[in-house]
Amino acid sequence: MARLSFRLTVEGLADDTLVVREYQGVESLSDSAQAGQRCYGFRYEIKLASRQSGLTALELVDKTAQLEMLRDGLVVQRVHGIVRQFSKGDIGHHHTFYSLSLVPALERLSLRQNSRIFQLKTVPEILSIVLQEMGINDYAFSLKRECAQREFCVQYRETDIDFLHRLAAEEGLVYHFIHEEGKHTLFFSDDSQSLIKRETPIPYNTLAGGVMESPYVSQLTQHSQTEVSHSALQDYSFKKPSYSFAQQAQGREMDYQQATYEHFDAPGRFKDDVSGKAFNQIRLEYLRREARTASGKSNHPGLQAGTKFDLQEHLDDSANRDWVVVQVHHQGRQPQALEEEGGSGATTYSNQFTLIPADVTWRATPQAKPQVDGPCMALVVGPDGEEIFCDEHGRVKLHFPWDRYSNGDEHSSCWVRVSQGWAGSQYGMIAIPRIGHEVIVSFLNGDPDQPIVTGRTYHATNKAPYILPDNKTKTVLRSETHQGQGFNELSFEDQAAQEKIYLHAQKDLDALVLNDATAHIKHDQHLTVDNDQFTHVKHNHHLTVEGESRDNITQDSSVEISGSLQHKVAKLTAIQTGREISLKAGAKIVVEAGAEVTLKAGGSFVKVDAGGVHIVGPAINLNAGGSAGSGSAYGGQSAMLATPLLDMKAPAELQASAISATMQSGQANVITHFEAAAIQSAAQKSSASSQKQSESKVAEKSAQEESQKEDAQNEDKASLLQSDVLKASEELEKLAKKQASAFRKGNNGKEVSLIQQALVKMKFDLQADGDFGNKTKTAIEQFQKSYQPSHQTHPSYSIGPVDGIVGQGTLLGLDEALMDGWKTTPLKSVNWADSKFGILLGSVESKNDYSAYNRTQGGLKSFYNTMLNKMTVSEVLAKQKSREVFAAGRFQLIPSTLKDAVLTLSIDTTSIFDKHTQDQIFNDYLIRVKRPQIAAFLESTGSVEDAMYAWAKEFASAGVEKGKAISKGRVAVGGESYYSGDGLNKAHLSTEKMKKVLIKSKQDMK
Repeated sequence: MARLSFRLTVEGLADDTLVVREYQGVESLSDSAQAGQRCYGFRYEIKLASRQSGLTALELVDKTAQLEMLRDGLVVQRVHGIVRQFSKGDIGHHHTFYSLSLVPALERLSLRQNSRIFQLKTVPEILSIVLQEMGINDYAFSLKRECAQREFCVQYRETDIDFLHRLAAEEGLVYHFIHEEGKHTLFFSDDSQSLIKRETPIPYNTLAGGVMESPYVSQLTQHSQTEVSHSALQDYSFKKPSYSFAQQAQGREMDYQQATYEHFDAPGRFKDDVSGKAFNQIRLEYLRREARTASGKSNHPGLQAGTKFDLQEHLDDSANRDWVVVQVHHQGRQPQALEEEGGSGATTYSNQFTLIPADVTWRATPQAKPQVDGPCMALVVGPDGEEIFCDEHGRVKLHFPWDRYSNGDEHSSCWVRVSQGWAGSQYGMIAIPRIGHEVIVSFLNGDPDQPIVTGRTYHATNKAPYILPDNKTKTVLRSETHQGQGFNELSFEDQAAQEKIYLHAQKDLDALVLNDATAHIKHDQHLTVDNDQFTHVKHNHHLTVEGESRDNITQDSSVEISGSLQHKVAKLTAIQTGREISLKAGAKIVVEAGAEVTLKAGGSFVKVDAGGVHIVGPAINLNAGGSAGSGSAYGGQSAMLATPLLDMKAPAELQASAISATMQSGQANVITHFEAAAIQSAAQKSSASSQKQSESKVAEKSAQEESQKEDAQNEDKASLLQSDVLKASEELEKLAKKQASAFRKGNNGKEVSLIQQALVKMKFDLQADGDFGNKTKTAIEQFQKSYQPSHQTHPSYSIGPVDGIVGQGTLLGLDEALMDGWKTTPLKSVNWADSKFGILLGSVESKNDYSAYNRTQGGLKSFYNTMLNKMTVSEVLAKQKSREVFAAGRFQLIPSTLKDAVLTLSIDTTSIFDKHTQDQIFNDYLIRVKRPQIAAFLESTGSVEDAMYAWAKEFASAGVEKGKAISKGRVAVGGESYYSGDGLNKAHLSTEKMKKVLIKSKQDMK
């Protein structure tokens, strides 16, 4: 009879501290619910005993532990995890009773809730980031289908575990755990063919007495039930409004049921046919996952969730096939572990399981997507230097207040649609929210992945056009001039007795009326034209004035009439000129009066009246008497001036919101290669004929394990850190043993100061001020890149990735480097502003003029040979704030860039904005902090393509390689500026020239 035993080891405790009395365990593919408790792959409730009565939660909770079943001394089942719950019970004759819950490290994700946005990532990439952030690095993906990249994926008020389950279920991924000595690996798959199969079959016990030396399946029941026969999903995309995106999928092996059970759902949460087809098939496979199952019992410890095995020796040949374990319940009891219960029975183990055929793929239960319960606020964002940022659909980018990972730039969100008051086919209303505006965002079907702007609001800094409530009776439509100062406005005043419609055009006003235009003004009309007025009437012009008509022309007046001029005056026509009246006719002039005509000049006149013709003058001797008549004197009045309009106040300058990320996501690392040990029963590796040899191996293995455990215990007690600087800290000692968290940018305190002291001893240029900032992060990165472990102080470790974070590997490296007396070789000091790269860039940006600047008021204008490089940094910042200057200096620093550089580099704002200061910003901020890909290539092993792309993102004069993303959601065809969409920025540098000068500059440095 084989001898069974159980043992439990816990991190930090001696192996014989705890003995297993009994345990209940459940395992499942992905998560499940058991007795009201969530099970994230596995959960074991273990009852224990110990001779130590003082064990506390501090020694067990959140520590790694390993439960093993041994058969004749060989491990046949292993479960590795963490202790989630610990309880202390009664004290017996010799033992104290304890219990604990053993769960996967994955369960730690249930303790973290977050709201964040992932963009342009696949689900495996997103899951790898979430896992790594929790310190879970033992995972692998084995996928048959390539998951599509998601444009916009939101974790909204979800725990990390719920987020992981939701995404995995959407893509058809299930997970289980592969347990090995000292670790458990989280294994994702999307097809049963990807699961690891046991090398040896498992027999079905056909003996009547149930006696069998090897573990076996003792009971098997096959189930078939009616399920959904086919599924249909449908969705909608505004890019293809007339296309239904309908998908259909039909179930298989349905000979025992009707084929009329349809499952229809909309929206299906997809935007293309490829994803729709996959999602629909995954949905159907989930709905039919229990159509054919089997359940049973066994004493085989190798039946764990996710195991694929071959069942043999069943009397029903249809059962002798490959099966997949989707759920299993384990029970183990070891009563003789306690002396006081020594005679109460033998150690026993059994399990109950649920199986599916191996040619069927199990799908996880779909998780409800979190619903956004109402609209939320957001700010419109975009790239530096832009005021309006949209794509061809009028969509904008947003920053949500709950997004801690966003810098409030053009990468903060996907393109988000904007609701307009009216939208037809090339007609309707359009008003693009501008950068800095606060908007109200709703979500289609409450889906956080589908935001849409449905409103706009004012706030404390973005105020209404007129002071409120003083102007509460006004209804206003006012815009703001783009890249300049001014506004257009249409406003309505509705105060009784003051009603008014006001129209303001900042430059031109055009009106097109295709038929009649009628205006009826019931009081005065005033029109003032500061320059010329032109009126063109292509047919007739009719003017009726029922009162007076007055014209005041300060210069000449000309009238050209191609036909006749007809004047009819009921009373008097009076014409007065200062010098002369000239009348000229081509044929004749006729003057006719009913009573009298008089011509008068000086003292002479001719008068014609009913009495005759009278001529009087000094040169005429005919004097018949009478006197000359006289005309009426000029009695006209000057025209009154029109009432002038009051000047309106222009909109205030928009105050930019200072948005910066307070959290940073890790890098995706989708592990697809995993080699698990062959799954084979240990009992089958030995035979009865070689029992002595087997017992010898068992004894040898046991001794070896005891020796290893003793060494591990001694190592845990001993101090790992050896250098005088680092071993002074207990917290650093814990980190060296991987019992504490890593140190990174933003941390501060004693431990950071000790790390900095270590770096200073190695000749790194920084101060031990206890503040983990940019300089410390850069120094750590340089150490990680340059130090090669000697393994003299610490025999087995690796530095880890070049990430500027002090984890266990980096800390051990620092300690060893101090013991070795290692010193860094200072990087060659290079002023990249003077390199071929800097000179080429400066030539197209500013003609290499440190005093150059431009401004956007009234259109883009550039200025050279100014006094800008004689001003202080504070004065330049002030001019940028007042918009007198936009891009400043040789490298055309825009306001936000200069401001951030001053803060990051702690530049004295009273210093002069000269070559020294500008070169410092270029070297230490522009190409190292803001666009680190450039320095990574020039000074290390970074990619030249990444450096070129970063160059183009920072400087509009640089070209973008074909296929790279550029502004407004477009893709470069090759050579255009990253910001080419605004019509102002054109690339002046070809990608070939950029690559050549970067490579040459790097070679020159060497």
